Formats: sequence, structure tokens, C-alpha cells
Amino acid sequence: MRPLKRLSRSFLLAGAALFVATPGLVQADQKAWWLNVEGGLEYSDNVALEQSDANSMKGDVALVLEVDTGYKLVDEKDARVEIGYNFYQSLYDDLTTFNWQSHNPSASAWIRSGGIKYGIEYSYTNSLLDDSFFLEQHMISPTFSTFITEDFYISGYYRFFSKNYNRLDNARDANTQQAGADVNYYFDRANKGYVSVGGGFTSEDTDGDAFDYDGFVGRAAAQYPIELFGQKGHVKLSYSYQRRDYDNEASLPGPGTRADDRHTLKLSTNVEIDTNLKAGVEVRRVVRDSNLNTSDYEENVGSVFLRYGF
Repeated sequence: MRPLKRLSRSFLLAGAALFVATPGLVQADQKAWWLNVEGGLEYSDNVALEQSDANSMKGDVALVLEVDTGYKLVDEKDARVEIGYNFYQSLYDDLTTFNWQSHNPSASAWIRSGGIKYGIEYSYTNSLLDDSFFLEQHMISPTFSTFITEDFYISGYYRFFSKNYNRLDNARDANTQQAGADVNYYFDRANKGYVSVGGGFTSEDTDGDAFDYDGFVGRAAAQYPIELFGQKGHVKLSYSYQRRDYDNEASLPGPGTRADDRHTLKLSTNVEIDTNLKAGVEVRRVVRDSNLNTSDYEENVGSVFLRYGF
């Protein structure tokens, strides 16, 4: 099946999923629900699967579709409860074994007390690789956030993941724990201009000794409001570093244990074409430096997209 036919089928799947996930959407009040549809083209010079060690060592172009929708069950000044659904599909021209599809229903709630926002989120993800089941994941996360001054905003989280891979990857089945925090400084709060730094720790306990690891992630980002041809938009530059130290000698064919350093640098821009329509461009460079050969590679990605939301 060629990409355009596959993309048409994906639109139909997404539409059906939206109908099931959000009954009564059309009757909902405008302020209570949202719907964003994004489509674009993406080129990678080394198509890779982030959820494993697989990379193709080949370049290819993909059609990408993402649909995000949700409904606010409670929307008060100091409390909110909402449900959501996200659908994602990538369709490569030649490397179809890397086609990725995910379905992600979620629910979240928060209350604000004493200036601090306390939240809880649950999400379920079911992902397919080349039209076959690859991964299902449950995630639950308590959070907190607050403005410590008019311009400084801090947030923290704990996340627990339960991961179930397909039969061929059963050794990757895992319980994963994460904890982290971020600090944002808004230099132009009205136009969403900010800089941020953050970090966190991860511990993953898998069914196979080769994949247990403890890790650290550090991240930084800056977003600047822009105006292009009279239209408002943003430019965002972000960088993240992840360190993984694997626990067992089974993680490496030779002596010692596996260790990964992962660097991701991303530059993106978007511009409002109309009230509900945005266009954007993104470039991303990924460097995975590992003493495991199959996980030691580089990837450069460029993409263009249109996003319609209301």
C-alpha cells in the first residue's frame, strides 16, 4: 500500500477513534473542548526507532499525521478535570517497517490550593510498528507546580510506567520510575516567551537483565516570540542530554556493562497563518553515543507541518 493510500486509511482510523473517544463532541461548549489536527512531511537521514536500538542506516521521507482532542469535564478557577485522546501515524515511503502508529487516551485532574497546583495524570498508550502490535504502556503521574514570583514558574513530577512489549521483545517489559523538576522564567509571559532548565532521574527494571538501567536527563529550552510578514509566531531552541548506565554485564556482548550518552538538539518555528491555522518547520539532530554498536548512531531530521486547531 503506497503512502497516500495508507495516510487516507489513517485519517479514517483517527476519525473513528475521535468519534468513539469523545461522544457528544459537536454539542459541547466551545470553551470545554479542543481539537488539533496536524499533518506534515518529515525526512530523516537515518530512520531510527527511538523505543529500541534499531536504526536503518538509510534515509527516507515520511508522511506524518497527529490528532489531539479533549474535553474539560470540570473547568473552574482552582480545579480542572479533563479527558483526552491523541493519535499519531508516520508512513515512510520505502522503509515501511518503521511505520509507527500510537493511540493514547488520557485523563488528568488538578486543584490549586495556597497558590500551588497539585495534579494527577493517567495515560494509556498502544503502539503499532509496521501495522503490528509493538508496545502498550500505562503511566500514572502526580505533579505539582507554582509561580514562585510573577515570572518564575517551577514544576515537579513523579511518573510510574508499566511497559509491555510484543512477544519478540518480552525482555524489554518493564516497570519504570522517573522523578524530575523544571524551572521556567517568562521574560514575555503574554506572548509565551520563556527560558527553562530542568532534569530528572530514571530507574528501569526490566524482565531481561540486558535492559535494566539507571539514568539521568538534563534539559534546557528557550522560546522567543516572533513576527513574520505581520503574523505572530515562535522560535524555540531546545537541548536534552540523557545518560544511561546499565546494571548488568548481559547488556554488552563483551566485558563490562553498557553505557549510553544521548544528545538531542532541536530548533523549531511556527507562524500563525490564520486564527486556527499554524505552519511550522523543525530540524532535529540526535547523537546516540554508546559502547553497544547497534545503539551507536547519529540521526538528522527535518520536517514541515500544518496544524489546525479549535
